[in-house]
Amino acid sequence: MLVAAAGAYPAWLLRGESGLWEELAGGASVLWATLVCGLTVLAASRRGARRAAMTFIAGGLVAGVAALIAAGVVAAMTPLRALHLVLWVGVFFFPMILAESLWLARALHRGMRR
Repeated sequence: MLVAAAGAYPAWLLRGESGLWEELAGGASVLWATLVCGLTVLAASRRGARRAAMTFIAGGLVAGVAALIAAGVVAAMTPLRALHLVLWVGVFFFPMILAESLWLARALHRGMRR
């Protein structure tokens, strides 16, 4: 949400209303891919911490590709520019992966202390 709030004003200045729609579509693409990846990691965590970590690593790559595909589908179905959608996917995806990595490291660290 912080990334979206920080990017809203520049998006409005550069592209007007369509810039905000591009930001929203890029963020929604990343959110969808991240939720699917997160649920997969949650399911794998029931089989152990190592399985969860490996699923997260592989799932992060798949989530990135899925977010780009989702943005491409949105660009094909709407008049929004594909390049701007891809840029927004990148802007949203990297902080999301960083936050998930920190969360997973903390969860694994807690699990190892028990």
